[in-house]
Amino acid sequence: RALRNELGRGARLGGPKVDICVVFCGLNDFKKLYMGRTAGTFGRDLRHLIRELRRSLGAECDFFFPALPMEPTRFPEPLRSFVIFVGELFDEEKTRLKKDPSVGGGRNHFLPKPSTRWWRAVCAAHGDVISSDGVHPNEVGYKVYGEKLGE
Repeated sequence: RALRNELGRGARLGGPKVDICVVFCGLNDFKKLYMGRTAGTFGRDLRHLIRELRRSLGAECDFFFPALPMEPTRFPEPLRSFVIFVGELFDEEKTRLKKDPSVGGGRNHFLPKPSTRWWRAVCAAHGDVISSDGVHPNEVGYKVYGEKLGE
């Protein structure tokens, strides 16, 4: 609601038109699996968010949904493999948005994650890209992933 109010206020004050909205989401959602938060629940809630954002940003806004790059995380095996798998289930929900006219269909774009080979090259060039929590990117990680998304 706060985001919708702020966006609406900007539009009323003659704020700039928003052409692109990047929604990076899912990581904190799948950490709640043990509470019953499934990929399907995530997808339903994401559709609700998109409808709210479209009301504020307009039907012409293109939405981009990057995949969750879980490969560089520092989870021990076999947890790391499980986390990558679960992340892909949540990413699948994002891929379905393009075919869903109720949320703008073709104005939704899924951005696949870079390959493991790409992440290895990034780590070789820049060092560690994950923060001390072992999950979230550090400043370098956000920078290089943001540049990759912009390509």
